[in-house]
Amino acid sequence: MTWIRTIPEDKATDYLKTYYKKYGDPFEGVPNILKALSLKPDSLRHHYDLFKHLTTGKSGLSRMQREMIGVVVAKVNNCEYCLKHHKKSLYQLTKNPFLIGAIENDFHEADVPEKDIAMLEYAKKLAADSSSTEKKDVDALREAGFKDIDILDIAQVAAFFSYADRLANGLGVELEPHMDDD
Repeated sequence: MTWIRTIPEDKATDYLKTYYKKYGDPFEGVPNILKALSLKPDSLRHHYDLFKHLTTGKSGLSRMQREMIGVVVAKVNNCEYCLKHHKKSLYQLTKNPFLIGAIENDFHEADVPEKDIAMLEYAKKLAADSSSTEKKDVDALREAGFKDIDILDIAQVAAFFSYADRLANGLGVELEPHMDDD
């Protein structure tokens, strides 16, 4: 499951047991990325809470836009675990495998608004080399029609997903068996 010890669902006690029950899927169980944090239950809780806030909280970005960022960032970071999860989420939202393939392979070819292409360019650059971002990159997002609060959301989503990619890759988080079928 990971290269470090984790606490299985049936061995969880106290807060961890509560978090596993709260954050796990009743049919598919607790995602391995969360189990990777099981030695520090408060880290697991904060990770999940920030994830939910950034992906489903109030925002000028749609859920679809946030998942497109997730696909692009996971691809840049070569994180198969997160890529599979974001592709699955994007499929659940769009039911469009052609869109998902385009977002993954060359989002410039995707049938999305130019505004979204600008967003994905920024997310890609932030994930690949955050120190290379410049004011002109943010200006391009404004020119595409994003408000500053949206730009903040784009940066936070891309940065959080980069963090999760590095966590999954760095700890050897394996894909859940039910995800191999997708």
